[in-house]
Amino acid sequence: NVNLFGTGVIENFGVLFGSLDGGTLNNVTLDNVTILLEHPDGYVICRPSEGSKNVGGLIGETQGTVIINHPHIINLTINAGMAARVGGLIGYASSGKLQITGQENATSTGNTKSPDLSNITIANAERDVGGMIGYFVMGNGSSKEPNISISKIKMDDVHVQADNDGVGGMIGTGLSGTLSVTDTNAHVNFVQGSGLVGGLLGRISNSTVTLS
Repeated sequence: NVNLFGTGVIENFGVLFGSLDGGTLNNVTLDNVTILLEHPDGYVICRPSEGSKNVGGLIGETQGTVIINHPHIINLTINAGMAARVGGLIGYASSGKLQITGQENATSTGNTKSPDLSNITIANAERDVGGMIGYFVMGNGSSKEPNISISKIKMDDVHVQADNDGVGGMIGTGLSGTLSVTDTNAHVNFVQGSGLVGGLLGRISNSTVTLS
């Protein structure tokens, strides 16, 4: 049960890490988390002119090689206060390699797996917002090996909203990189922005994308 409150200009803001330069996270669970960058009465703590950015439910910014195995993020609310690059898991993935892997699709008893990310709500972002990753710039977009790999992830009950563009149920904006998404299911309820909006991916350019 976590509540985080931001003041002033926010950059690299997450529940576990503001910025992570390389590392492996296994079986991390966050339940009932609120990141509040805007007061309920509407007073915005982070002004868009101040350039607030890189806000993630788990990590604000990643660099280097980051591996996340079996994340379990449920009941997450981010009131972004007009910050940019906001994601349910990661705000901004920068350079290196990012690998996110969920649990197997079924338990040993044959039961259907529970969602890895569930009941995710991100509202009042400025731009570049996604249910999992807000924004990525990972370098070579023609690399044969993916520098962002997402596999076996189940997302459910996702709501994302920004005033401007680059809004996606999974990833908001990607400007360079090789993205691979495999064996992944995303149930996205609501996505809203001014343009470049997608149920899965918002704005992707100079990148290679494989969905399977």
